[in-house]
Amino acid sequence: MSRGAVWGKALGTSCPELVEGPASPDDILREMADADVVVLLCHGEVDGPRQARLMLLDSSGTLVPLEMEQVAEDPRRVAGATVILLSCETGRVGDWLHQAAGLSGTLLACGARNVVAPLWPVRMDPAIAVGEAVLAALAAREDVSVALRRLSPPEGGATLGRVDPRQRAQERAWSVKAFVQWTG
Repeated sequence: MSRGAVWGKALGTSCPELVEGPASPDDILREMADADVVVLLCHGEVDGPRQARLMLLDSSGTLVPLEMEQVAEDPRRVAGATVILLSCETGRVGDWLHQAAGLSGTLLACGARNVVAPLWPVRMDPAIAVGEAVLAALAAREDVSVALRRLSPPEGGATLGRVDPRQRAQERAWSVKAFVQWTG
């Protein structure tokens, strides 16, 4: 998880094996190989069902893409894992439901057990709330889809300039609704 200078602490939750440090593509792929649950909080870019990437922040502060092709090079890295993508649009899988595409589709095709990701751009505070709710559901051995359904948008959050509070509440609600669970 990369969030500026706050490496690995953006979710504010206690995870004994949380990786604290910059997130280069090679480091992420190496860490994924030993993880049951992977949470990535970063920017996501989707140009279409065959072109999608996570934008990671490396140790120099440079944005570096993790392309879906890099994930697919060795499917064993994600086999059996639950992957939570708190990254815009990374739940999109393409035009055909029968064909794995996009980041979520690639992860499922590589053997991921579950992928939780948003279908459209989302705001940071709701994404973090989704991540916390999914982690809590997994820890309690609850159904992730039930946790997503009962999730309500977080209150407050940072605002830039003058923003109508009703508009901000609608944006948060829309962000929470963006998240879906794909099961492999």
